Amino acid sequence: MYQIYAKFTIKDGSAEEVLAILDELITETRKEPGNISYQLFQSVENPAILTVFEQWKDQAAIDAHNASAHFNKALPALAPFQAAPPVIEVYTLVN
Repeated sequence: MYQIYAKFTIKDGSAEEVLAILDELITETRKEPGNISYQLFQSVENPAILTVFEQWKDQAAIDAHNASAHFNKALPALAPFQAAPPVIEVYTLVN
């Protein structure tokens, strides 16, 4: 199993647009056969920080997700609203 943490820092006043983009991405991603979980969280201390917690069956599922139409539509749509580059961390279960 693989876990991905994708942290986005968004510009002030852009939450509505960003959440609309992410809503579509989340809805479609949850339909993917290799997806175990895909959840969006917002920082309590800094509402400009959004983090997607993802769980995937295997690397092939991640590769399929990264090649999907909804993923490739969402990433460029998010770019204008980002205050900083996203931070993406990928983990694998070791125990």
